[in-house]
Amino acid sequence: MRNFFWKAGGLRAVGPAKAGPHALVTIAIAVIVLAACSGEKEQKSDAGTDAGDVTPCPWDDDDEASKANSLTIGKASEGYVCPKGDQDWYTLTMPDGNDLMIVSLSIEAPVSPVDPTYAVWDDAAKNVLQSPQARESAAPGTPLEIVHGLSAGRYMLVIRDTADDAEDVRHPYRIMVDADKDKDENEPNNDMDDATAWESTAVEAYISFRDDEDWYRFESAERGLVNLNLTMPAGGIEPKYRIIDPDGGLLVEDVNEAGKREDTDLEYQQSLASAGTYYVVVCDNDGVDSDRENAYTLELQFQEDPDVNEDNDHPSRATDLSSMACSRYWTGWVDIEGYLASSGDVDWYRINLEDCGRSIIEVDVEFAGQADLPDDLQASVRLVCESAQDECSADQDCMKLSKVCDSALDCQRIGNNCLAEGACSGAGVCMDSGYCGAIRISQSAPETVPDPDNAGSRIPNPDRGKLVFAAPLYGDTAAFIAVEDYHSDAHSIDHAYSLRVRVRRDQDLFESSEAYTAGPATDQDEIERHLQRAKEIPVHDCRAEADGGPECCGADTWVQGYLSYSYDQDWYSYTHPCPGEDCMVQVHYEFDEGPSDFYMQIFEGGTPWFDNLSDTVDMENQAARSGHFGGQDADDYCFYAFQGHAGDPFYYYLTIRDTVYISEGREEDGTWDYSSEQAYRFCVEKISSGCNDPCVLYDGGCGVPVSNN
Repeated sequence: MRNFFWKAGGLRAVGPAKAGPHALVTIAIAVIVLAACSGEKEQKSDAGTDAGDVTPCPWDDDDEASKANSLTIGKASEGYVCPKGDQDWYTLTMPDGNDLMIVSLSIEAPVSPVDPTYAVWDDAAKNVLQSPQARESAAPGTPLEIVHGLSAGRYMLVIRDTADDAEDVRHPYRIMVDADKDKDENEPNNDMDDATAWESTAVEAYISFRDDEDWYRFESAERGLVNLNLTMPAGGIEPKYRIIDPDGGLLVEDVNEAGKREDTDLEYQQSLASAGTYYVVVCDNDGVDSDRENAYTLELQFQEDPDVNEDNDHPSRATDLSSMACSRYWTGWVDIEGYLASSGDVDWYRINLEDCGRSIIEVDVEFAGQADLPDDLQASVRLVCESAQDECSADQDCMKLSKVCDSALDCQRIGNNCLAEGACSGAGVCMDSGYCGAIRISQSAPETVPDPDNAGSRIPNPDRGKLVFAAPLYGDTAAFIAVEDYHSDAHSIDHAYSLRVRVRRDQDLFESSEAYTAGPATDQDEIERHLQRAKEIPVHDCRAEADGGPECCGADTWVQGYLSYSYDQDWYSYTHPCPGEDCMVQVHYEFDEGPSDFYMQIFEGGTPWFDNLSDTVDMENQAARSGHFGGQDADDYCFYAFQGHAGDPFYYYLTIRDTVYISEGREEDGTWDYSSEQAYRFCVEKISSGCNDPCVLYDGGCGVPVSNN
């Protein structure tokens, strides 16, 4: 048996009692006293005691608001969370002139089963005013310290275990509440109704307490611009800003996630399309942290947006180029001026194509003042058409389309971008029709170009504000052009861009465009797509020319075509002109002067067989050229058809494209040029049977003798 006595506010057990005539009476009295005085506190014991050793919870009667203990501001108090489900209530009074309640709750113990937390109630103990988040609590060695925006007055505070399922009879918690005056002279401005009217160019303020949000309001005329700059030294928060429109919608937000270890310097220029009251909100990233010592500085500057086309930042508000009208050959050029005057600005333009049928669209963008264009501004243009299979109600519905894919080729005509999840990429915009937009082509000015003074080196592109491209259209009723910065963050009110657009008929009678890829086709799968759509042409038999045979290439035998748009490749096929035998073949060609540097190549089946016809590489302007390729002369490479090529029939393929060096699928230098007016013409002849001198028949076919190589 053990005797009990009261000590330090709790019942404690001491050494064994000697047996005697009154032993049973003593035990009975002790049990009665314990049960009468300790209530529920004696039901649970400290789990860290020796086997059979029971330590009852310290006695207190503050388990309800009506019996709350008093806390003195600035003075620490201790208590125990024991037994399980224990609540310790306190009352406190914040003195006049103070706006901040600073709560510090700790438990000094190596380990503890208890996770102490608290809540601040109103004076009537009816409503919780402030509390930590659900999983926040004090831990051994890690106090729970929070600043609350609560002003002078009387409050209640209750302490408990976060889950109400633990107790600690050995280790007390320590609670201290302090008060302070908020240095932020704009408070209270924590919501839209109490927003501070903006009256200067800069303000210095504090995120002084948990959930503190500083709201500022300003008026803007139509087509306004606001330049925002938020700075703050590294400190206790991760600074964040939001810009809110007159309807309460979010225009933009940004945050310095490293604000606790790095200084903050956030800048943004936002367009304000319509007149009205706008708001800027400054806060901590998640509203949890505060900093009473380090002030932030917010600067706002206002001006008019020079872009008269605004607000055209979405296809639903696109500037309508209604003056364009399709004719038999082409529309005239439409010229328009715009600005990327704000960060993230995207200018959308709509082109009506209802009467255009199968046609080609040409786009030319150039920013003024290339020499002093902002270093981070890089012209970019998207051509977007409607995807009739993908319904939408918001832009976020259109990041991917319903078309499944295994490779980029499965997404031809819609951007040639197959996402990792096996769906073609969408344009990320929901059109007015309720269907998603699909990117037809996306082009950006190169960031770097070859250094003309240092072979093999690259330099920043001096013309990064210039961009041209052309793309085929497929009977769409409308097309949309989006002009933007490549990284969506650069802007300038000093550099207008000119946009030139026209739609024209494709004069290439053989053009199918079915294998169009919004980039260079370089791998075997892409080549196979072209082979399947190649236009079959005749081979003219010229062997009887000495007898006046009529089958040689003549005035009406030429095949004519055009490289009509960016990445255009024209493919033709012809059957083996001497099945089961060898024979010599010759290709006659005529190339008009123009921007494209024509490159001709012959394939056997799907395998590259012959080298290029043109040796020019991205010349600025190719001169007119004519001649023949192949034949019996050593200089003509002994171009032939080989007896070993068998099929029913066996096809050879001829392709013409612009000359650009390509390595591993990347454009190394230059651009893929095109022209609606620069024609090419060619004709294929069979000129003799066999492999004739000076050409020699080898095991692999007919070729130039080694001695002549």
